[in-house]
Amino acid sequence: MLDIDKKEVLRYLGYKQNPDEKTDSLIDLCINEISLAASPKTVYAVFDIHGESLENTVFTLCGNDIKNHLLGCSKCVLMAATLGGEVERKIAQAQVSDMAKALILDAVATAAIESVCDNLCVEIEKEIAPLKLTTRFSPGYGDFPLEMQRDLISVLDASRKIGLTLTPENIMIPRKSVTAVMGITEKERVPTACGTCNLKDTCTYRKEGITCE
Repeated sequence: MLDIDKKEVLRYLGYKQNPDEKTDSLIDLCINEISLAASPKTVYAVFDIHGESLENTVFTLCGNDIKNHLLGCSKCVLMAATLGGEVERKIAQAQVSDMAKALILDAVATAAIESVCDNLCVEIEKEIAPLKLTTRFSPGYGDFPLEMQRDLISVLDASRKIGLTLTPENIMIPRKSVTAVMGITEKERVPTACGTCNLKDTCTYRKEGITCE
């Protein structure tokens, strides 16, 4: 079941106060349409960390930021999640005739895939208890190369298992998808440092004194 938080949708749309009645109704409509169109799928696996590599894989921990994120962790989780292709088609159709609706559908889908990832993390933590997960760290964050998407998807066999593929530019298809690395730790999870984010200089959340966590 999809759990789409309307407050998160409004946050992605940039609303700092309640929208007008017409927009509010359109948001409710879009939430319903995405809920019906989505076919959430996830896949993950746990790996031992050996230096800069994950045991028995081609996946390497490139860059200082991912190493710092996993500092103190002897194991990590690779994960991938997607809402499926029908959500992409729904947004693309709206872009032809109603850009306002398309923007809202896109925000709803973003909130939806984040919710799918959050729920997956809760389930993983139940399985590894009393250990904890760090926050998610995705290829493209900081100096962790976007190109690592390809190896991550390959290691998880995500193309076959959940239908997640990449363009030659390493853009995920379906677009409303997430790949990430999470450390397994004895400590409580801590927010990812804003300093490693490529959007830190333009982030609207930081300007408001909050984070995307």
